[in-house]
Amino acid sequence: MKIKIIKCNNKLLWYFKYIGETFEVVRQDSEYYWAYEKNLAWRCVNIIPKEDAIEVNELTEQPKE
Repeated sequence: MKIKIIKCNNKLLWYFKYIGETFEVVRQDSEYYWAYEKNLAWRCVNIIPKEDAIEVNELTEQPKE
């Protein structure tokens, strides 16, 4: 599953500079998506609140209907 960051109200959160970009989701729970960060050297998994992202199509990266 992939998601696209649509907002971030806190400039201190790790994904603030990635608004509009897509991420591969590793897992999800009721409140968060767990996604790989963009840093390829570390390949860390971090959380993104579900209210700050939308699910997108794997191939087109367009919002799912």
